[in-house]
Amino acid sequence: GGIVVSSKALSEYEECKLKANFLIKRYKEFRLFESILYNKDYVFLEEHLKRLKSSAEYFGFNFDILKIRQALKEVREKLSDKKFYKVKLFLDKKGKVEVEWQILKNLKFKGKNQVILSKAKTDPCDIFLYHKTTNRYLYDSEYRKALNKGFCEVIFTNKKGEVTEGAISNIFILKDGIYFTPPVNAGLLDGVYRRYFIKINRKKIIEKPLFLQDLIKADKIFICNSVRGLFPVTLVLPEF
Repeated sequence: GGIVVSSKALSEYEECKLKANFLIKRYKEFRLFESILYNKDYVFLEEHLKRLKSSAEYFGFNFDILKIRQALKEVREKLSDKKFYKVKLFLDKKGKVEVEWQILKNLKFKGKNQVILSKAKTDPCDIFLYHKTTNRYLYDSEYRKALNKGFCEVIFTNKKGEVTEGAISNIFILKDGIYFTPPVNAGLLDGVYRRYFIKINRKKIIEKPLFLQDLIKADKIFICNSVRGLFPVTLVLPEF
């Protein structure tokens, strides 16, 4: 038998495609980037480069792997093996590579280990949610607000009310010995550490839509990224 696709699903898909094309045209001047931990060497380097290549192909960016590796090699020679660094690798449409780095005092998230919810709702049709680009005004501004209030991260939900991710992290919850994390199609970046954590915990992780109630009822909440690792947090709800 053939595959039957409902007209509703098809129209949603077409709508998403139209929105994606519109957004790409609207944001012509953006760069792709990867944030990489340096701890005596680049951590998860191949995973970062694989994702960068995938995004470059999607957006039609020039991607010269030898040029990128050479730029990282030159930076590596300037770094000390006795310190942690956050290295940011940028790629523009023409294939120009730039690398920035900063020393990390420790590998903890900034602020206290509390997170807050953003009032902004994201749209799963926004193609930029699935790629790491400099077009992230909403995330950056909400993250700054959260930091200014002493929180370490801000958590987003989409238009359906599903929990998606943090501004700089993916989210996992632990309930009755099982980890749960939102699926990528909720509108989130498939983070390098997210993939790693799912891989090493394959038998006790379920990807499913999560809602605010799931976070409230969770035994534990974790945020993670490839620079900071996995970090337990508590959710602080606004007082009404």
